[in-house]
Amino acid sequence: MKINEIIREKRRELSLTQEQIAEFLGVSTPAVNKWEKGSTYPDITLLPALARLLKIDLNTLMSFNNDLSDIEIGNFVNELDQTIRERDYDAAFQKAIHRIQEYPTCEKLIYSAVLYLEGALILYNVSESEKYRETYDSFYRRLAASEIPEIRDTATGILCAESRRFFQSRGVDPRPAILHAGSRGAARHPLSAAETIRGRGKNLGAPGASGHNGDTDRPAEHAGNRAAGKAGE
Repeated sequence: MKINEIIREKRRELSLTQEQIAEFLGVSTPAVNKWEKGSTYPDITLLPALARLLKIDLNTLMSFNNDLSDIEIGNFVNELDQTIRERDYDAAFQKAIHRIQEYPTCEKLIYSAVLYLEGALILYNVSESEKYRETYDSFYRRLAASEIPEIRDTATGILCAESRRFFQSRGVDPRPAILHAGSRGAARHPLSAAETIRGRGKNLGAPGASGHNGDTDRPAEHAGNRAAGKAGE
């Protein structure tokens, strides 16, 4: 629930008018009206007094939550799919990035959204997919340090599979490099196996990275189902 909706709902629960809220806080009635419409926001200095007036704490007023629930994440993944079908892939991508920025520590959200969106690159035959994959790789590197085993293992597996393709496309045996990266604890290190192997300055988008299947490969047609289901278990 957004701050304007909370102000309106709590005010009505307390049987207060907009005029009374305005009088208590020393602002104009039109100002309170705009808060409730969401066209403007209360001044930050007014928030503690407004929270006390509405008999709630600041976290409730600001809709502060560290993480989204599994149900909320599942619904958001469905929203992404609907956005792609009704608008386009880039609109869904931007929506996902915005939500991740709102909840930057919610690993289940990142995991579910990125797995779905990368699978959707194949499902919807998105052109110029590499520019999106670079962003997804950055999230996989972050998730490779997750304390949630499924998320950590999936992210690490995807990155290692991409590294194998990177070396194989150049006729090089990838096993020594991958084993070396694994011995450094790539899943626990903030740098992924892929980045350790390739070096910081290189493009993480390996040739032939799309259209593969398997638990340790890039997600394809099954990615949407995995994202919507597994993270919520």
